[in-house]
Amino acid sequence: MAAAEATASCPATTEDGAELGGLEVCAARVLPLGLKAPVLAMAPMVTQSDRAFRRLVRAHGCTLCYTEMLVAKEFAESGAYRQNALGDGVREDDHPLVVQFAAGLDHKDWLLAAALAAQEMGVDAIDVNLGCPQRRAREGGYGAWLAADVEAWPAIAAMIRACTSSPELKIPVFCKIRLQSTLEATVTLARMLEDAGCALLAIHGRRLESESNRRGGAADLDAIGAVRSALRRMPVLSNGNVRRASDISENLRVTACEGVMCAEQLLRDPALFQRSFQPQASPTILELTDEYLAHCMEVDTENQSSREQFTVWAARDVDVAIHHLRSMLTGCVGKKETPPPDTEALLSASLALNARFFFGWWRLKQAENLAEVRACYEERRSSLQPVVGKESKSKNKTHSTGGRLRLGAVRGDAFQGELVSISEPDAWSCCNRRNSLASSADGSCGKQGLALPV
Repeated sequence: MAAAEATASCPATTEDGAELGGLEVCAARVLPLGLKAPVLAMAPMVTQSDRAFRRLVRAHGCTLCYTEMLVAKEFAESGAYRQNALGDGVREDDHPLVVQFAAGLDHKDWLLAAALAAQEMGVDAIDVNLGCPQRRAREGGYGAWLAADVEAWPAIAAMIRACTSSPELKIPVFCKIRLQSTLEATVTLARMLEDAGCALLAIHGRRLESESNRRGGAADLDAIGAVRSALRRMPVLSNGNVRRASDISENLRVTACEGVMCAEQLLRDPALFQRSFQPQASPTILELTDEYLAHCMEVDTENQSSREQFTVWAARDVDVAIHHLRSMLTGCVGKKETPPPDTEALLSASLALNARFFFGWWRLKQAENLAEVRACYEERRSSLQPVVGKESKSKNKTHSTGGRLRLGAVRGDAFQGELVSISEPDAWSCCNRRNSLASSADGSCGKQGLALPV
C-alpha cells in the first residue's frame, strides 16, 4: 500500500492532534506507556542524550526520550556501568524514558538480564538497536549491521521474544531499524519484530548500503509509510527529513506514522517540537543555552552521591555541554560541519560555561562581563590540571585537540594556555548575532549558523 493510501485510510486529525496545532496523525493504533499521538521523540544519540539535555527537550514539547546506546552485557554485569548511565535510577521528571541497548548475537542472552536491570532502575521501556550504522556497531556485530544479515533474523526474533515473553519483564520492548536494501525486506523484518512482541518500531528512512546517505541526504518517507501500512497493529515512529518545525507535520502526513523521532536537528534547536505547535511561545536560542546550563547544574546537585557519566560536572569535563552549545549556537552538529567564521558567540558561551562549572554558579550570575569571568579563570587556573593534547599554531594562537579545560570548542579544538583576545561584551550578549531564531517564520536553522538575539 502506498504511503498516500495509508494516510487516506486514517483520520486527518485527532483530538490529540488538535491539541498540538492540528498535526495530522493516525491514532488508530494503541501506543504504549500511555503516549498520545503524535509522539514527539528524541532519538538515542551517543554522548548527546544526557539527562540535562533530556530535561531541556522535555520542557519544550518532547514527549518521549531515549538514552544513548548502552551495551547490554556491560549494563547487566556492571553496577558501576549502570550508575554511570542512570545514576541511582530514573528521576521523577525523566519519564517516559527508553533505554536503548546494543546486543550482538554473541551477547543475545544478556539482553533480558539488562532489561530486567533497567526495569529495576525505573526505566519505562527498552529499545533494541538494529539501526546504528557506525563502525563500532559493525565491529560489535549489532545495530544496522546485525539487521542487514538476513540469516540472523530468526536469532534476532528469538532474542526479542525472550524478553517479551518473560514473566519477570513488565516493561515493553521497542526496536529501532533503518530501511533495508529493498522495501520487501524492510516489511519482512518489521513484521518479524511485530510477531516477536515489539511494542513500538522506529524506522530511520535511510539505507545502510549507501554510505554517503547513511546520515545525510533525503530520507525515504514514502518507504516508511509503506512499511507502516503493512503492519497490523504495531505503532511506528518516522525518523528522518526533519530540518525545520514545519517538516514535522509533513512527515506525519506522508508516512501516517504515530509520531516522529528527531536527532541532529533537535541538537541544533531543542525547542524544535514546540515550534511545530506553539511557535508564539518558542524561546530564542540564547534562552535555550542558558536553560540547558541551568539543567546541568540541577542534575549535578541531584547526583552528588552517584553521578551520571554524561552529566558534565560528573567527569569534571565540559565536552558534552560544549558540544551542545556548539550545536545550538552554530547549527553545526558533526565534526565535519564547519562553523561560521564568527565564533565569538560560541567562545563567549564556552568561557561562561567553564565559569559556571569550575567557579560556581553564583560567581557567573554576578559577572557583568567577560573580564570578571577571565578573573575567575585566572584565580583557579593554577589548581586545574588540563591534559594537553596535540598542539598546532594558527594565527598566533595555540589550539589543542585534547584537554579537560575547554575554552573554545570550534571544530573540536580547545584554546589552551592564555585566553585568546576577545572583546568584552556581556557573557550572554553574543554581540555579532542579533536576530532571534524564534522570529523566523518556520523556525529553520542550518549549517551556516543561527542568528542570535542580544
